[in-house]
Amino acid sequence: MVNKGDAMGRDEWRELPIEQQMGFRIPISVMMDLPRFRERGPVITASEYLRLHGQDPEVESTDGSWPRESYHNQGNVFESDRTKTPSLFVIENHWYDPPGTIRVDYIPQEMKGRENSQSGEGQTGISKLLWRKAGLGTAAVDWEPAKGILELSELGPGVDLGDDAVVERILNDNGWEVLHTFAHACVLSLFCYAMSKLILLSISGAELDRQVVTPIKQVAPRSSIRGFKDDYYHSDADVVVLAGEIHVMRKVVSRLAPFSASSMPIEL
Repeated sequence: MVNKGDAMGRDEWRELPIEQQMGFRIPISVMMDLPRFRERGPVITASEYLRLHGQDPEVESTDGSWPRESYHNQGNVFESDRTKTPSLFVIENHWYDPPGTIRVDYIPQEMKGRENSQSGEGQTGISKLLWRKAGLGTAAVDWEPAKGILELSELGPGVDLGDDAVVERILNDNGWEVLHTFAHACVLSLFCYAMSKLILLSISGAELDRQVVTPIKQVAPRSSIRGFKDDYYHSDADVVVLAGEIHVMRKVVSRLAPFSASSMPIEL
């Protein structure tokens, strides 16, 4: 148990009673299934990075930020040139999802092919209806409302909108893509969550599974989609940092294709 203000170097809890200033420091290996992540790709923690660069893991930033100077003042322990320090490339926060864009992990080849084959074509009637439904916000439409728009369109007899593959082909032909993404689901508090589990266990003997996110499908105009890997895979820096918060009122990523784990450090 630690004092949150002391541990994180922040003063927002200082006026609270001392018991409300306290919190637990929990190893990340307890909070996250690192072996499972490492089955998908190379993953190291910040403390492991520090050890690999000859630094004491105790100097790790406690607020989740990536110190641009102190983390880069010593070379890798396997580097023969001891003057060579880790290079850095920073993805500024506002580059992540500029207004009018939707961020995905990467753009698959089949979408690039559709992009090239339909370049220069104007909006279709279906596309205009979808844009009207999307409005000026995220430019994304949930799956069922998108299907409803197609049902109101004059698609001709024999079009089976109960077949998702048919719906996706129609959307693609009109300049829109299907996103595999999620809706936010709110857990009110850790205490309420724990109590709900205890109550259900005592009543039924079964544990309630709660997701912090709910998988959904949406559709978005092809012109608004930006691939994270496509935009930044070119960087050959030793460390790539995504600056600032992307977890407050923003989706981390929507998927057009099976997820590929990134080795980029995320600065929270």
